[in-house]
Amino acid sequence: MKKLELAGKNQGSPYSDINMLPYIEGSIFKYSRRRDVSALMKRETEILHTSDYVKWVFTPLTEIKGIGKTTLNRLSKNHIETIYDILNVIPAKYDFYSHLTPIGQLNEGTYAVRGKVGAKEDRKAYFFLRIEDDTGFLYCKWFNITPFLKKILQSIKTGDEVVVWGKVSHFGIFWEMHHPLIAKEFKKRVDITYPTIGGLESKKISRIIENVLSKAPPLFDYLPYFIIKKRKFPFLSEMLKSIHLPEKPPQIEIYKKRLRYEELFLLNLAYQKIKQENKEKKTTTININDKMLQTLESKLPFRLTHAQQRALKEIVSDLKKDHPMMRLLQGDVGSGKTAVVAIAAACVAKEGYQVSFMVPTEVLAIQHYEKLLPFFSSCNVSCEILVGSTPKKKKEKILSLLSQGKIDILIGTHALFQEGVNFKNMALSIIDEQHKFGVEQRNRLMKKGTSPHTLILSATPIPRTLCLALYGDMDISIIDELPPGRKGVKSFMLTKKRRKEAYEFVLKQVKKGKQAYVVYPLISESENIPDVDAAEEMYKKLKETYFENIRLGLLHGGMSSDEKMKVGELFRKGEIDVLISTTVIEVGVDVENATTMVVENAEKFGLAQLHQLRGRVRRSKYQSYSYFILGDNASSLARRRIGYLCSIDDGFKLAEIDFRLRGAGDILGIRQHGIPNLVHADLIRDSMVLKQAKKDVEIMEKYNYPISEELMYILKKKWEKSLCYLQVG
Repeated sequence: MKKLELAGKNQGSPYSDINMLPYIEGSIFKYSRRRDVSALMKRETEILHTSDYVKWVFTPLTEIKGIGKTTLNRLSKNHIETIYDILNVIPAKYDFYSHLTPIGQLNEGTYAVRGKVGAKEDRKAYFFLRIEDDTGFLYCKWFNITPFLKKILQSIKTGDEVVVWGKVSHFGIFWEMHHPLIAKEFKKRVDITYPTIGGLESKKISRIIENVLSKAPPLFDYLPYFIIKKRKFPFLSEMLKSIHLPEKPPQIEIYKKRLRYEELFLLNLAYQKIKQENKEKKTTTININDKMLQTLESKLPFRLTHAQQRALKEIVSDLKKDHPMMRLLQGDVGSGKTAVVAIAAACVAKEGYQVSFMVPTEVLAIQHYEKLLPFFSSCNVSCEILVGSTPKKKKEKILSLLSQGKIDILIGTHALFQEGVNFKNMALSIIDEQHKFGVEQRNRLMKKGTSPHTLILSATPIPRTLCLALYGDMDISIIDELPPGRKGVKSFMLTKKRRKEAYEFVLKQVKKGKQAYVVYPLISESENIPDVDAAEEMYKKLKETYFENIRLGLLHGGMSSDEKMKVGELFRKGEIDVLISTTVIEVGVDVENATTMVVENAEKFGLAQLHQLRGRVRRSKYQSYSYFILGDNASSLARRRIGYLCSIDDGFKLAEIDFRLRGAGDILGIRQHGIPNLVHADLIRDSMVLKQAKKDVEIMEKYNYPISEELMYILKKKWEKSLCYLQVG
């Protein structure tokens, strides 16, 4: 097999020895003369500069001869589509056979053994050989053997000397090897076991990797040299050779550490590149003065909290810049994000520009419109709403006025980024609950303007580590203070046997003129998910039992938009006392008179989602309550999680706990559209590695560290699917 080499150019230069190159640690450059920084960094890039490896490593496996369609399909389903992907598959274990071991010295493990064949049997179920030496004997068995192997085994005669390699196990009083390799002569060897991928066995994976490595050009180490030195990583050539062509047991943990870092480094570098490209774009500068801000704030029926004022100040500062704002506004349920956004939108409109405000549901769109219209009217700003159910004639009128610039602020759902929706001069795009949409949809809305400022809202507190991975291209504002007068939600955990207590409490609240929610994880009962109650069935039962004398409503995602709108409106008007629902109310239904939340089978939800749900009853000055009812089969971990919920009312603290208990994919209750596909790194385990990678990227930016075209190419190939708005290379 071809020797793996580290590529390099300018071998006659003073720095042809790679170990003589400078490196950076923190903000301190390790070399003699500070004025030589740029020249030395440029030299590093030149020495490591080659395009052959980069182009080769991202060759699709479909172009590699000898890999069948079935194998390619199985690999593709597991996100292995290029040479880069297959080379980053880490073996599960290694078995080294560097010497022969006498049978009398065997223990559990892998060995190479030489001896004479004392007996052999060709049975129906298996083939058997007894290998003997001066110290003892060893039984070897092969099950379900191929005709080729059977022919080889049958050719071996009693008294022949053979060598077997394999795993030794103790069966009764005898040592046995199952399915060992067998030959006449001993050779040093290593058996690599790769993890099963899509049902493909280790040998299949091994053959593919050996095949691609046999064609490898000199290897280009795309990690900057200062990082390799600073983090004490192995070079790429050393790492790949040790992982896939080892001559001795590899330091696998060191290689895993590099792969985890590399993945997070590339992610942070991609975000830094996006930020840099964003700064190079030109956009509308919104000149907002303090007097205008004070006037608009005075039109609110309440005073902004310090946290709201801080967030607004950060947003206004961004709007004044000549490159597009990319900001995430985070705040716990009921923290007052909408008020901050309303003032920012009014500021933009007062300067003569348009604003789009996209939300995930029609119910929420209508709610925002009804709530914000009085404020916008008082500011002399025009506002309209556009949703899927908007009548055709009204929609045509809205689109006409919008294209003429006669609508300042347009609130709506997915309808906002559809064809035919044309803004005259949109300068600000606001997106509520961005994780309900996805990156592509967000970009389609942004294209309605010319590099508009973008403000994304999240009512689900997101842990810092997850924020770095999801929103690394954005600046972040946090509202971590509730408006004065808002009371915490008193929360209780009950078993199903005690659910009657929750329902009786709901009845007491209804008699006092209040309203309540009862939430279920399913719309209808499912055979695949036993012992979990569903909204439709429980609506019928509750109507005939506990709640037979009160007004019940049913709301779930399987209903049509018109049906959902009708039920939501009845509940808002107080014509429904108790709303039986699924998590469709998680975002959207905002009724101040609703003071009690009951969640059935609470163990089926994440902490962040449960906190979001109970936020529906923390919308007023009234004391509110939530009951979390556990299913009969709820685990001890589920009880522990709900225990946290009942004792902690801080959404950010709960988000951190939820992140560590459930992982990134479920932190928001659904699989994130925007979570990058991390193969080696784990955002929980490797949170410190993520911070290190981010710090190194910041150092590179600070010192204008040169990035080769090859690294840009790798960046794009690695993240072009997850970060589809990345424009590099």
